[in-house]
Amino acid sequence: MFNTQYGQTSPFHFNRSPASDVRQVSWEAQSHTHTRARAARDFSNNFSYFQGPTGFVTPADMEHFANRPLTGNPFHDQMTMLARFILSDTEMQHLLDAINHNGQEDGLISQGDADEVVAYYAQQESPPGRELPGRYNGNFQSQRLNNQFAPQDNWQPVGASQRGDAVQASGHRPYANDTKEEFCERVLARFSSFEDPNTPGLITDRSLNAVASGYHLNGQPATQAEIDIATEMLERRAKLFKTLDKGRSGELNGAFSRQDLGDVSDEYQSMSDKALILKIKANFEQYTKTPGAGLASFDDLQEAAGLKPTTRCFSAEAVAAARELLLHRPELLRPLDIAGDNDRNPDGKFGHGDMDNLAATSSDAPRC
Repeated sequence: MFNTQYGQTSPFHFNRSPASDVRQVSWEAQSHTHTRARAARDFSNNFSYFQGPTGFVTPADMEHFANRPLTGNPFHDQMTMLARFILSDTEMQHLLDAINHNGQEDGLISQGDADEVVAYYAQQESPPGRELPGRYNGNFQSQRLNNQFAPQDNWQPVGASQRGDAVQASGHRPYANDTKEEFCERVLARFSSFEDPNTPGLITDRSLNAVASGYHLNGQPATQAEIDIATEMLERRAKLFKTLDKGRSGELNGAFSRQDLGDVSDEYQSMSDKALILKIKANFEQYTKTPGAGLASFDDLQEAAGLKPTTRCFSAEAVAAARELLLHRPELLRPLDIAGDNDRNPDGKFGHGDMDNLAATSSDAPRC
C-alpha cells in the first residue's frame, strides 16, 4: 500500500470497506468514479513513464514521482499530479496493487494490472443494470475518501484521455486508411517530433505516450496531427509498434530508429510468403559460402541480415529478404528446413528443392 505526504496534506491510509457499502455508493459516486476512470486510463497509457527497472511500478516509484516538485514542464507536471492523485485515493491504490491477485497486495503493479483497473472503472461508469466484461467484482474495493489536494495541486485528466473520449465518440482517425508503409513514412517524416530527448536517435514508447497526451517530453505542446499519429500508433497499431521495436536486433526495448521505420516501410513487409521464398531463391547463390554448393544455412542468412559478423558482401535485395524472413516470419524457417528432406529432420540448411516445395505450398496473399 502506498502512503505518502505532500506539504500540508495529511498522510493517506488504506481502509477496506464491506462489499455491500461499495454497491450502495457505486452509482451515487458516479462523478468521482469518472475521475478515477480517466486517471486509470492516463496511468495505463503512460505506464512506461512510471515503470521501474523491475518492469513493475512499485510504491517507491510512485512516491518518487509524487514527491518531486513541480517544474513548469506541462507533461512532467501532469504526471506528477497523476501520481499524487493516485496516492490520495486508497481505492485506486488498492485496485492497482490487488486487482489481479484476489485482493492481495504485493507492492508490484504491472501493465496488466493497470489495464484491468481501466476495465473495472469502465464497468463502474456504465448505467445501473449494465455490466461490462471484467474480472474484478468490487469485493476488495475500499471506501471513498474525501481527501482532495489544494487547487494548485489538482491533477486534471491528461490531454490524451480527453481527446481519446472524443475520438471514440466521433470515430476520428485521420490516418486509419494509411497502409503500413504510408503510416511509417508519415512517422519518419516527423521523426524529430516524436524523438525521445533522453535517447537521441530513437522514438520510445515513453515519448509517443507523451505526445499522445498532448505534450512533448520537453514540455512543448504537441500539434493535433502529432497527437493523432501517436495515438494511432499506440492504440490501433500495436503490432506495428512491436515490429518496429524488434527492429534489426530482434529485441524488444520500447524504442525504434529511423532505420527501423525505413525497414518496415518497404515492399518486403507486404510481400506474400510465396514471393518472399522466391526472393530468397533468386539471391540463393549470395547466401551460400561456396558457389555451386547447392546448400545454404540459416547462419548464412543471419550473416546477410547483419545479425552475425561477416566478411562477405550482399546486395540490398539479399539483405532485405533475409531480414524479413528471419525477423518477421520465423514461422517459415522450419518448413524451409525440411521441405525437401525425405527424413524430415531439421539441420539448419536448405537448398533449391526446399525452396521450390515451400513456395508451391505457400500463400500468394500479400501480408497486411
